[in-house]
Amino acid sequence: LYFSGTGMNELVRYREGQFDCYALVPRGTHNVQFVQAHLLYNDTPQNRVVLQKGEQLQYWLIPSYQPTVLKYQDLPKDHARQAFGRGLCTFETWIIGGSSPATITVYSLAEEKIVKSINLSNDIRNAIHGLEIWPF
Repeated sequence: LYFSGTGMNELVRYREGQFDCYALVPRGTHNVQFVQAHLLYNDTPQNRVVLQKGEQLQYWLIPSYQPTVLKYQDLPKDHARQAFGRGLCTFETWIIGGSSPATITVYSLAEEKIVKSINLSNDIRNAIHGLEIWPF
């Protein structure tokens, strides 16, 4: 069993009745998971999706928008902000990430580039969460 949280800076492993630090991750991350024996996560404070290969980081920036097109951008940053990475899943050679404002972005695992990004709303209070490929 593995777990982490936004207030933690590690991925914790529970094995045979013991807890230990499996890997260090930045505090504030979301959706830590394994991909090809590496760690994948939303580095939410840095506005990026990260594939961590030991000490090496491959990352993709989360899309952001001109402030003039955003709705409710005057909210405090601890309530809502753009480029807040929240949802994350993988499919074949792609990473699919969700963010605020209501954006779903597909990143290439093979290249450090965005394949496609779809914005559903400019309201920064809306972030895409809980992404999953269906059917399982």
